[in-house]
Amino acid sequence: MKSKNEKALIAGTIKASGKRNQKRQYMAVASDLKEQHRRILAALRISPRTSYELRREPVGSYQCPTRIHELRALGYRIETHRVVVVDQDGFTHPNVALYTLLAEPCTGGVSPLPRKQPCAPSGTSAEVA
Repeated sequence: MKSKNEKALIAGTIKASGKRNQKRQYMAVASDLKEQHRRILAALRISPRTSYELRREPVGSYQCPTRIHELRALGYRIETHRVVVVDQDGFTHPNVALYTLLAEPCTGGVSPLPRKQPCAPSGTSAEVA
């Protein structure tokens, strides 16, 4: 059985500090770093995405440039192009980043160090910096 706070968090509202009945909005998805990386990569594996698209749910990452920078440092090759986007309200947003996932780290996992050279083809050896 869930407590009132758990139910309120799931519903997206909770009482703020007991002084007033203010409503706080919570994301329906986890916001920890690894989870944001996972969701961004899942989206980029499907197709290139703009920073505007990555901010919206289900990805929900409001610091997209920072997350992309971190993924690059982990060995992911992500290309950035600047595009013009018209949002759902008809407003034009010039200079929006369009991210394209070009390659992933060789190890199959996430490397803690940035890669300085591309992965070697299967059957050959190459040093990974």
